[in-house]
Amino acid sequence: MRQDLLENTKSILALLEKRREITRKIGKIKHNNGLPIRDAERELRVKSELCSNNPLLNVLFEASIFDQQSLNSAMDLRLSGDKDSLLFALGLILSKPGIIICVNRAVPRSLEAGCQLNGGHIVVGGNVTPDAVIDLKTGELAKLEGESLFISAAFIESRHRLNSVRLLL
Repeated sequence: MRQDLLENTKSILALLEKRREITRKIGKIKHNNGLPIRDAERELRVKSELCSNNPLLNVLFEASIFDQQSLNSAMDLRLSGDKDSLLFALGLILSKPGIIICVNRAVPRSLEAGCQLNGGHIVVGGNVTPDAVIDLKTGELAKLEGESLFISAAFIESRHRLNSVRLLL
């Protein structure tokens, strides 16, 4: 059964990556034609056509929107708010379906929830060689300080190519 589950997961990830490729192409077309990234009416039509209110559909929509925005308008991102809200947002931004986020210790529930919602998988410890290292204290790619979160355009631009990230809290 575990092998069947693994094969099923591989198939899902392959389909999600194909979906992301199509989404990025659509995003480029929208950008080139001055069209808005989000189309709420289209989202409703898709939900209706699929006869589904599955919350994972919303995750797919948000991942598509984020990918399209990051392709066309990468810039430093600065957010402000309470720590839990910022950690939740960080989890959403760091994650995509299948990404592994390696941490050195247990993470706050808000960060974990953001990662899980967007398909990320947190591993405490782990011997995975990361594609990127994000040290929230040094601030090279991202920095969390007080009620402010900074995420660099460099990270946003490279995010879709990453399969693993080491996050230093």
